[in-house]
Amino acid sequence: MLELVDADSADIATERLRTTIRDRRPSEPTEVRFIRRNGSRIDLQIAATPLMYHGRPAVQAVAHDITERKRSEDTIRKMAYYDMLTGLPNRALFDDRLAVAIGHAEREETGFAVMFMDMNDFKAVNDTLGHAVGDALLSEVAHRLQMAVRRSDTVARLGGDEFTVLLPKVNSRQAAALIARKMTRTMEEPVPTDGGPVPIDLSIGIAFYPADGRSFSELMYAADMAMYASKSEGTPFRFADSATTVP
Repeated sequence: MLELVDADSADIATERLRTTIRDRRPSEPTEVRFIRRNGSRIDLQIAATPLMYHGRPAVQAVAHDITERKRSEDTIRKMAYYDMLTGLPNRALFDDRLAVAIGHAEREETGFAVMFMDMNDFKAVNDTLGHAVGDALLSEVAHRLQMAVRRSDTVARLGGDEFTVLLPKVNSRQAAALIARKMTRTMEEPVPTDGGPVPIDLSIGIAFYPADGRSFSELMYAADMAMYASKSEGTPFRFADSATTVP
């Protein structure tokens, strides 16, 4: 039977089989993904009970197809934690990951960086070229930002044209500046849209834990103010500890 089980479910399926066949104990209802003959996957919830059948040990299993339920759960989860336009983590998921990063940094006595950025003149794009072009621009910016960071980093869209990036274990200006410059370079090529090529111009603010703040609100405020300083001065990025506070 295990040959029909998806690799991700192999461990739990093996454990439940051992419970019912070797230990002769009922197993709790368990979600297991199986592989159909055509190669597609199906999610089942299975409960198994050991019994005697014609004087021989046997196992009775009852399976329910929960594939559609799992798909619905995945959709709900994505709607709760991911931005539907760009596919990036949204504010709720970013807040959670930043809280985890703060807790880890406190325990390990390490640091990390947070970036806050928005697109300059994005409102003019929406007003002159329409929201469809604006959406296409946001999606392309999201894609390029993801290409500029590591898999362990988190790029999120907070809403509108505001993006944030969590950079675990980046605790020096040099490392953060390298990433910010890489982001800027990825935005140099205008985005082709139905309204013609549209340039991308980002303003980036960078804050560090614990130098610029130890709490969620302190770090985000510091990065936000640095971003406003970058925008005001026309520089690609600014660090929080050297940024001029702009109302």
